[in-house]
Amino acid sequence: MNIMCAWKYALIKVDEEESEDICELVELYSIDEEWDSFCRAKVLSLEELENAYNDIKADGANLWFWDNGKFSWDYEYQWWEWEKEI
Repeated sequence: MNIMCAWKYALIKVDEEESEDICELVELYSIDEEWDSFCRAKVLSLEELENAYNDIKADGANLWFWDNGKFSWDYEYQWWEWEKEI
């Protein structure tokens, strides 16, 4: 089995507040051509910041996770949990 994995930066919608989208910077992962996994982004250099800017500028805000699941805030880890709708 040959699994292909790629990643890029993305801005994903995680919440709404008074008709305003709340987005989070993430590292978005594609396993076998499906961009369906993410983790907290780590931006440690100006080059990585520029890469994040360019990825987000090219793709815009990612609504796929918002449209296909539910987010909740994990107070212990201070990060978003996401559960895919079945």
